[in-house]
Amino acid sequence: MNIDVKNKKYKEYVKAICGLKVNAYTLFSEQLSDEVKRIDICVSDASFDTKREDYISILGEDLFQIILYIKEIYDIGSLAGILKGYSYLSFARVATYEKHKSDLRKLKDCIRKYCSKEDYNQFFNSDAAGFYASYIGSFNSGKNKDARQEYNF
Repeated sequence: MNIDVKNKKYKEYVKAICGLKVNAYTLFSEQLSDEVKRIDICVSDASFDTKREDYISILGEDLFQIILYIKEIYDIGSLAGILKGYSYLSFARVATYEKHKSDLRKLKDCIRKYCSKEDYNQFFNSDAAGFYASYIGSFNSGKNKDARQEYNF
């Protein structure tokens, strides 16, 4: 983007657009009084909307509107990343699911080929960190062993 990294203001704008925490005082130092030297704002933060009134009281409506434009740019970029070129969210989610399904099939085939039955069952039925069930946040091991989907060689 040909932005001089030594220019703190421009660097903060890029960070803000990327959804990182920035000091709004650095963005608007000419417009704000010297009483407040630090105003942390993060447009990707879940609490951004709840802090809206606080930001407006410190920055004023006009400067906060600039923050909202930054948030809009960030949101558009985030949505584009989720859509991955699809026009509809449902199409993007189906494509993600189908890719996961294909990758999972390859993973299962690989583990069946190179690992023991016990390794396979542990990998897909254990909620311990580092195993597939832990990774996806779901496992089929319930309280009784019959609920497990074990692979039988």
